Amino acid sequence: MPLNAFAGFVELHVLHHAAEQPVFGLWLIEELEEHGYKISPGTLYPVLHAMEETGLLKSRDVLSNGKIRKYYSITAKGRRHLQRGKRQLSELVNEIFRKDDFRLLRMPESFKNAHSRSSVFGGYRSGVYQVSSPRCRAVDRLLYPKAGL
Repeated sequence: MPLNAFAGFVELHVLHHAAEQPVFGLWLIEELEEHGYKISPGTLYPVLHAMEETGLLKSRDVLSNGKIRKYYSITAKGRRHLQRGKRQLSELVNEIFRKDDFRLLRMPESFKNAHSRSSVFGGYRSGVYQVSSPRCRAVDRLLYPKAGL
């Protein structure tokens, strides 16, 4: 797992999305931007290649609109890595957030009812927030207030 927390969060985002469906670089750049991460192709593609070299991702080339696009999917090793990262992130959140901080992670009932998946943070059961949720950015700002996220 990366020693740099920012890189670790990006890696977890990539693994999460690659576990849901094959993803490609430009889509990931736009998706990560919705979370406040400003990542250039020159930063993301080496990360993707390293993740592929370490066996977390596998890629395949697909012809799309006359261009070859590389799609990344998660591997079994990547799934194990993602699960371990989720456990470690959950432990970190439980340790560093005060009870009052969890109000940032609570979801409105209408949102919870619309989504069947759920997540446990510090004993509070809340609906899984959308990937583009301001709550994701709020957690990032709490973890990294000087990063300008």
